[in-house]
Amino acid sequence: PSELSSEWGTQRVKGLSIKTIILEQLKKLSNKNFKTKQTSLIESFYYPKFGPGQFWEEMARQIVLNGGEIKFNSELKKLNYKATR
Repeated sequence: PSELSSEWGTQRVKGLSIKTIILEQLKKLSNKNFKTKQTSLIESFYYPKFGPGQFWEEMARQIVLNGGEIKFNSELKKLNYKATR
């Protein structure tokens, strides 16, 4: 947590106040079907058309495009890496 930026913290609590919390809890007590307006702390997110698997497919494509190799159902015996990559 000490390495998180203040901007990150500000986004996480955007629109959040003690007044808002109390009012929403009172509304929930009086109306069991009440749903909060704030469902996410991000303003927008463009979800992949064909689901989250598209993220991993694109990641695999980029790895191969950049000379990497992907092996499935293989045992890892050694890992080679550069400190900067």
